Amino acid sequence: MEMLTSVQVAAALGVSRDTVLLLIKEGELHSEQLRSRSPHRIPKDELLAFAQRRHLTLRLDAIGGDQ
Repeated sequence: MEMLTSVQVAAALGVSRDTVLLLIKEGELHSEQLRSRSPHRIPKDELLAFAQRRHLTLRLDAIGGDQ
């Protein structure tokens, strides 16, 4: 399963990292954390499902190289 950082997801959505963190906090976008203060990791499949639910076009080219 390919995992993305909140920065990568923000780039793909064309929003700020803070917006991604707000979406996670509100339960709109699911993420995983190893510990409570560790960075959020968002499964790529979750990002694709979120974009489909919201009828959004993703900029996957903005994510960058291999994860």
